[in-house]
Amino acid sequence: MIIKAAMMALGLALVILEMQVEQPDGVVLLIAGALFGMGLHWYKRGWSWRTFAVGLLVAAGFPVAVGAVTMGEPLLALIGFVLFGIAGRIGRK
Repeated sequence: MIIKAAMMALGLALVILEMQVEQPDGVVLLIAGALFGMGLHWYKRGWSWRTFAVGLLVAAGFPVAVGAVTMGEPLLALIGFVLFGIAGRIGRK
């Protein structure tokens, strides 16, 4: 339980720290997304191949979402919404 919470907390903390800098680093956002996505799925559903799939989709969605917020691009927000939606659908099964 502590490992799952630590993965999610570290992922969110990295995203918050990257949002405070002038130019966020994409690699840190990928790592943060993977940690958060895998921790969240592992917490809700247990460990399986879907945990990796959710982690990859959320890892791809975090830099896109941060780019949408920092640049104000609605198309990036839509792409991020689609990535998070697919991750959510995989997580519910």
